Amino acid sequence: MVKLNRSHLSVGYSTQKQRGIALLTTLILVILVGVVAVSGMRQTEMSEILSGNSIQRSRAFQAAEGGLMVGEQSASVAAQQRLLASNAAEDGVFSRGAVDEFWWRQETFSGSVKLDDNAFPGVVESPEYVVEEIGGYVSDAGSGVVSLDKGGASYGSQTKSGREVILYRVQTIGVGSTANAKAVVESLYVENQ
Repeated sequence: MVKLNRSHLSVGYSTQKQRGIALLTTLILVILVGVVAVSGMRQTEMSEILSGNSIQRSRAFQAAEGGLMVGEQSASVAAQQRLLASNAAEDGVFSRGAVDEFWWRQETFSGSVKLDDNAFPGVVESPEYVVEEIGGYVSDAGSGVVSLDKGGASYGSQTKSGREVILYRVQTIGVGSTANAKAVVESLYVENQ
């Protein structure tokens, strides 16, 4: 006759119970690792989207900056040739108040200058700019237009009352590699008269 020892039975019973707990623990760990992996993948995807958006904004801004430089050169040429500003910008320069503040949002606006398509590779559209003459000012060494009084008597051309300068507003819009990435840049340009 075989005598059973109770201690052996209880050990066998607890081993079977531990195997069930080990399976449950493993299952919970696998689920946690899966959640962490999915979270990491989503974070990586979001980082790629953000970096792509940053690249698009940068391309649009660089195109707008390039358009701004060309627009400032155009304003300089207009001032040197003494081209007249008008509401329709026949000579390429709008008169003060003739350009809507948000001209780049208007589908029907046709007064902007569009740059050559090959000048800015990597963008879907070439930049466009407008030049608006704000007006002529006389800097009289401190009592006139103070913000334009750079150096007093040595700035601008000499007139009877002081130095004469022309102020232009140049606005440009640049587009990145997608049509949704746009940047608008504006500068005030002062030209000696």
